[in-house]
Amino acid sequence: MLMLGRDLVLVLMRLSKIPQFIPLWKTLLHNPSALLPKFNGIGQLMSMPCSNFLLSFRVSLHVSRRVEFLLKLKNLAGSKHLDWFAKIHLSAVDSGSLRAEIMRYVWYNIHLPEFQQPAAIETRAQFLNWLLRNAKAGAEMQWCKLMLLFDWLGFENQPPNSLTFVEPAFSVIRHLISSYPPLANSLVDFLIRISNTFHPSLTSYFSNCITTAMVSLSAAGMPIADVLDNPRLEKPLKDSFRETFPGVFFAKKTSPPLAPIIASVSDITKPSTSALSTEQPTLPPVEPPKKSRKKNVKRKISSDVESGEDIASTVIEVLELSDGDEEEDKSQPLSVLLPMLREEFKEHLERLDIAMRE
Repeated sequence: MLMLGRDLVLVLMRLSKIPQFIPLWKTLLHNPSALLPKFNGIGQLMSMPCSNFLLSFRVSLHVSRRVEFLLKLKNLAGSKHLDWFAKIHLSAVDSGSLRAEIMRYVWYNIHLPEFQQPAAIETRAQFLNWLLRNAKAGAEMQWCKLMLLFDWLGFENQPPNSLTFVEPAFSVIRHLISSYPPLANSLVDFLIRISNTFHPSLTSYFSNCITTAMVSLSAAGMPIADVLDNPRLEKPLKDSFRETFPGVFFAKKTSPPLAPIIASVSDITKPSTSALSTEQPTLPPVEPPKKSRKKNVKRKISSDVESGEDIASTVIEVLELSDGDEEEDKSQPLSVLLPMLREEFKEHLERLDIAMRE
């Protein structure tokens, strides 16, 4: 019996209106150890996924083969194969219960290697989306929602549970949020309500399981924040979701707005006011030309020679000034400068020489 796991709860819910199963429900809720030793009741069943082997027997062989055929198609949206499948299996009066069982059967296929590729995941989401959208309003729609989200109520991020139990439902919501927002809002609302009303004594446990599922999907790279923060999701639902599952955080990476390079288009087309101004621009005052330091040096040399001072000290001063004057004297080496000085002061030197002899 425990091999059915949480699917045993679904089976008993289907049979809950039969009087013979009422005592079983009472025992399961109030005295579970009477059924099996060390059995803790609903909480233990919800933490155990159903065996894949048993899931394969939820539908007949003909239905299972046709479902597997549809799931192997590359693009199922708008395919004629869906109309063909609906005409064969979902057109009868009692097809409502079969629709929900087919949705549950899809969980068996997600564990097969050929159905774990990205293309197969998208096809599976399209198929579940189609089954849910074409369900009749009322009990059939509610059962389909329950089949889709039931594994979230007992999800634990450790074996035997895995992300493959919660990924299909999230992929369906991700598809519906863009293609059919009212149904996506209805699924999120159903998830919030079922965590509080399915079994009130386990509300905290269900809330933790759904939070764990959301965090695990986000860590695996699923766009949780893009779905639950989508503007098509109603704001009261967003607030209720955050209040019911406070452990789920959606970190948004916001980049600072770029500073505009041009303030507006008018700044490009509007002529500059300075170009249209008739005022004459104010020119900076013209500084008088600087007197050449070389002329001052020549005058000093002439006066010094006439006064009889040493010529050697005067030449050294000229050389020092010429080294500092980069524009005028840097290009003149000493071998060129000395002959020029001798020629310039030739007469003064001769007079000085005659005066010293006398």
